[in-house]
Amino acid sequence: MSVLRIYFSTQWRDSASQCAWALCEESGAVLQSGSGTLASLPKGKECIGILAPERTVFLAVKAPPGTRRQWKTALSFLAEDQTLPDPEENHVVLCGAAEQGRIFLAVTERAWMRRIVEACRASGLQLRRVLSESMLLPRNGTGWRMAWNGAGGFIRTGAYSAQALDAGDADTPPVALRLLLE
Repeated sequence: MSVLRIYFSTQWRDSASQCAWALCEESGAVLQSGSGTLASLPKGKECIGILAPERTVFLAVKAPPGTRRQWKTALSFLAEDQTLPDPEENHVVLCGAAEQGRIFLAVTERAWMRRIVEACRASGLQLRRVLSESMLLPRNGTGWRMAWNGAGGFIRTGAYSAQALDAGDADTPPVALRLLLE
């Protein structure tokens, strides 16, 4: 079975936007890769959307009373204190089980996510999962993992926590990284 991975960059706007993609075997081995509009991409049995790290915010919030099923209806409001947009403008998903009285949430812009889903559907792509690129970094026990290309990147700080890093250079580390270290 082949899996089509589609990368939705921060510049992606609609079905006419270019996307990097890779058609992979189940094992992860890349069969083909390239860039193109959604309509021009090869079809895989399963399609996975990968969001640019700058488009996802990870939060740890106090677990509300009730069951996990009951939480799902209130996720946008649980993230409200830590996000700028109105709760209705956020697409919020539960990342993992409660730990030490906290739950972990991933937040992205609802309208942007809706455009991705609708554009994939219109292009005949069966989008099955969506995840942040920052969650693709393998975990190293309790340590952090960082991806950096010399101008920008992201850092994974836990099982359900990561963040995009702002610009830096050879002499100046990103501000976000300095704040994390402090």
